[in-house]
Amino acid sequence: MYLVRAVGSLDQNSAAYGQLNDTLGSQIQTIKLQISALSSRMDAVGSQVNAVQSQIVSLSSRMDTFGSQIQTVQSRVNALSSARSVTRCRLCFREIEGSSQCQRSRNSCSGWSNSPSWTSPFRDDTDGRGGGCTYQWLVECA
Repeated sequence: MYLVRAVGSLDQNSAAYGQLNDTLGSQIQTIKLQISALSSRMDAVGSQVNAVQSQIVSLSSRMDTFGSQIQTVQSRVNALSSARSVTRCRLCFREIEGSSQCQRSRNSCSGWSNSPSWTSPFRDDTDGRGGGCTYQWLVECA
């Protein structure tokens, strides 16, 4: 009888262990599926992180370019600010043909002035002969 009880108890224990084994196997399978799903999510997050990093690198490059352009503009503004301003000017002319009709001074400049006014009169009276006088004019400022 003792043996029958022992065998019956073993059968019950064996059945319980079988159920426990099945339950553990099912739980392990569920955990494997959850790990697989988490792994897929991690891959998706990693992909998104890579995309954001790429955008940050691109934005950083654009910011560097923008910063360089700002420095260039600032340098130009500084150069203009430090450039000497025009304080005085004069008007010069020269006769370059050398014709006999072009009398008197063939090269002349007005005086330097910081308040421009009309120059002295200039009369070019050619005498009806062919040719004439050819002039060049120049404005100099300092």
